Amino acid sequence: YEFLKPLVFSQHIKVQVYQKDLDSLLKDVQNNRLDIILCDSPYSGRSKKLQGHRLEIDPIVCVAANRNGFKGKFPQSLMGKKILNYSESCMMADKIDDFLNDNKLDVQVVGEFTDSSLIRITIENGGVAGFLPLSVAKQGLKSKSLIKLGELEKLKFSLWAITRKDYKKDSLIGSLFKRYKKQAI
Repeated sequence: YEFLKPLVFSQHIKVQVYQKDLDSLLKDVQNNRLDIILCDSPYSGRSKKLQGHRLEIDPIVCVAANRNGFKGKFPQSLMGKKILNYSESCMMADKIDDFLNDNKLDVQVVGEFTDSSLIRITIENGGVAGFLPLSVAKQGLKSKSLIKLGELEKLKFSLWAITRKDYKKDSLIGSLFKRYKKQAI
């Protein structure tokens, strides 16, 4: 949201957000049907037309609506509990799966989503735990609609933008990058 906010409130720009598989989005950027992709993975393709830009690195936290049923020390407090994870198309899914396996946690994955905001809303309604970038969980933690069960110390969430290499010709995208980096500092 912070990255898109200047666009949403501009009088001269119409923002359209699409959620589909990365390969389709990459083709759309290459063919000038989209200007930018925001995703959780770096661009590692072969196209000489595209380039990735890391925008943010964020801690990953495990949250729930309350501590009911989450007894003991994290991460063992998740044993046997219902959790939400990311869909397999998200890089975060592999990170969470590795964390669960490394800690030998037997959990019940009751839902998989690509959208972290939808995960946050579902967790806030109770009964499940889930993993969110701290920037997504921050408002819920502040308002106490979420509680932090723990942090995945070794794992981080990365937000990436993928553009055409000639994006500098589009002064708007360049100014978005500059503005966002200033806010992040």
